Amino acid sequence: MPKLKLPPQGGEKWLCIFTFLFMMFSVLCTVSVIYCIVIIYIPSIKELQTDFEGPAVCTTTYVDRNITSLPGEGKCSWASCEEWCLSQGSSPCSKMYGILREVGASVTYQGCEFNDGGLVDHLCTTLDDLEAVNCKRSKFEPENPGNHELCEQYTGLISCEKGFCKNVSMIYNCDFSDIYQDLLTDKSGGVDGFCNCNQCEESNTTISGECPLQTEVCFHPDRTPATYDEKTVELCKEPVCEQCFDMCKTMRKCLNMKNRRDVVYFGVDENDYSKLTYYNCVEGQCVEIYNLTCNRTCDAQKFDFTSANVAILQGERIVMSKCSGGMFINDTKRLPEQSVNNPNWNILVSSCTKVTVNRAMQTIHAEDCVNGTWFENLGIVDYDTVTKKYLEYRHDSKRWIKETPSDTKSLVPWEEDIVIYNQTRIMKNQQGCVNTLSMECMHFFIRFARDGANYTARAVYDCYYNDDDPSYVVIDYHPERTFYFLMFWSLVPGVIMVVSCLYMCVCSKLVFTGDDGHMRIICCGKAITGIGEVAVYTPPSKLKD
Repeated sequence: MPKLKLPPQGGEKWLCIFTFLFMMFSVLCTVSVIYCIVIIYIPSIKELQTDFEGPAVCTTTYVDRNITSLPGEGKCSWASCEEWCLSQGSSPCSKMYGILREVGASVTYQGCEFNDGGLVDHLCTTLDDLEAVNCKRSKFEPENPGNHELCEQYTGLISCEKGFCKNVSMIYNCDFSDIYQDLLTDKSGGVDGFCNCNQCEESNTTISGECPLQTEVCFHPDRTPATYDEKTVELCKEPVCEQCFDMCKTMRKCLNMKNRRDVVYFGVDENDYSKLTYYNCVEGQCVEIYNLTCNRTCDAQKFDFTSANVAILQGERIVMSKCSGGMFINDTKRLPEQSVNNPNWNILVSSCTKVTVNRAMQTIHAEDCVNGTWFENLGIVDYDTVTKKYLEYRHDSKRWIKETPSDTKSLVPWEEDIVIYNQTRIMKNQQGCVNTLSMECMHFFIRFARDGANYTARAVYDCYYNDDDPSYVVIDYHPERTFYFLMFWSLVPGVIMVVSCLYMCVCSKLVFTGDDGHMRIICCGKAITGIGEVAVYTPPSKLKD
């Protein structure tokens, strides 16, 4: 089609552009408002209408992870945190439980000795701090190098998953059951080890599961070949057996780090899927173990109670010093320097959420302290002794921090005396979900889901509660921020929708499309878009003159 002699001018172009943009914005804002009703408006209004109190203090006591639920079972009717609220209630889900208590005491220790080793400020290593070593590959590999050379020297307790291992003996001292020792003492199918494996001088078969009859009979420790009948003689003509250690290797329970075929079996199940497995090793020769009962060693650190009168536990951290300037609770009331029941109990041990060491002022300031307990001089002891003694002593009311023997409460309160809810659900927010899609829930569980498993300290943190509903508490409660987001996501799309609708209404009254296909804004009977005089195009006739 030939071009128009007089094409549309600028006014018509801008009219088309703005009409398109306002229509698009109105549709987008309408969709956003519909979504915001569920993910912003309703949760925000509910949060602002709920009278939360706090902050109080929560302690995680139990975490139920990765719960699977079939439709209708209701196991995932709530969760502590889920990504994307529209998928709330889906399986799997994770739930956290804990206790809610009042904030503990604030204690300041003055005149503390920090020089010449007078201060102990040690943070114990945890399993999460240990880096898993790739035992399947050498450090000389050109791609994805590991540390197989280090694994060959392992002596002690290790944990492995799919060939990646951690030196657990750096953190724990454990008693355990040994699968190899079980084979040596197991009487199944024999009286001298499993299938009489202790009687086998050289393995000539592989025995797994049930013990063969010829091995059970022909390697019995009390066997007397001279008395065998004809059937037994035939049975024991060429008997088969397997030594206990060879059985252990066949079962993949005894593995050698120096054997490149064995390293792939560390931390896998019978189907070669990853499985957390523990082993006891001697120079790389490892045996699978189970039924572990462990004590924390805290990096083999020793703590000297002969030169300290203050010990503060903050999670995995322990702070100790000799403070001769006095101890003050809430910066006003002076604490006694020894127990009123026994003058030999003169070392104050407490558990606090935040500890600040001020070297310039020679003070230690501890916040939210509970379970204040008097210790006697324990000498030089390990971390396990400190924690076990603390667990034992803090239940003894005679060791509480008191001004007179008749006092019924401790100045540094016993935790159970200030508990608000003994068992409650711990939730990220009232919905138990987030919409950021930025792995926020993963970070939430990493930070708050430490429930004391693996002999570690429990997570302690601020939280908020509602007196009318003791079934749950929330961690993320910021009413000012919530109100800001509510206003933002209400006003911005609302204003754009109103402006767009007004624009479309005005256009419906003022914009006119002529027979020539061009749009004009008609006002007072005149076209004011600058295109009122555009000529109407008349195509040439097909008939020739």
